[in-house]
Amino acid sequence: MKLFRKILIALAFGLPFLMISPGHVNAQAYGQKILLVDFTRVTNESFVGQDVQAQIMAYGDQLTAHQVALEATLTSEREELTEKRNLISTSDFEQLAAEWETKARNAQAEIEQMRQRLLRAGQTAEQEIARNLRPIVLRIMQEKGADMVFDKAYLYTSRSGFDVTGEVIEALNATITSFALRLQE
Repeated sequence: MKLFRKILIALAFGLPFLMISPGHVNAQAYGQKILLVDFTRVTNESFVGQDVQAQIMAYGDQLTAHQVALEATLTSEREELTEKRNLISTSDFEQLAAEWETKARNAQAEIEQMRQRLLRAGQTAEQEIARNLRPIVLRIMQEKGADMVFDKAYLYTSRSGFDVTGEVIEALNATITSFALRLQE
């Protein structure tokens, strides 16, 4: 989920991640108002973030179950092939072994394709959430008269009055509550 949070922030703001030290937060002395958002909380506590995470976990569980089933089948077939080794000709055994190896490689490729589809679906969900999140953060910035918003995770310390995470979560929940992952081929 760390990747999910990083992509969400990068897409939402189009800014590189910055490490902010307490000396940099002194922008208040220059008349700049800085707001903080804990984007990890936004991801973990918003309805849409929870929905996407639940779908990813469910699909991950299905993927694991499918992988275990494939491995069990391949193991069983390999054991059967090993038992036949002394009962069939060497050329027949080599042909069957080559077929089994091809089947094992195909199973590995299938699992990797499923993982890649899940990754792409997660990225699409992140983009949709970011598309909805950006105007919310910009609106809250404008309402509060802020000049900047930083991810709270990158600050060493801050005063709690600058944190607008709860408002961002409420607004995101009012905007989007779920997103259906699409696992394209």
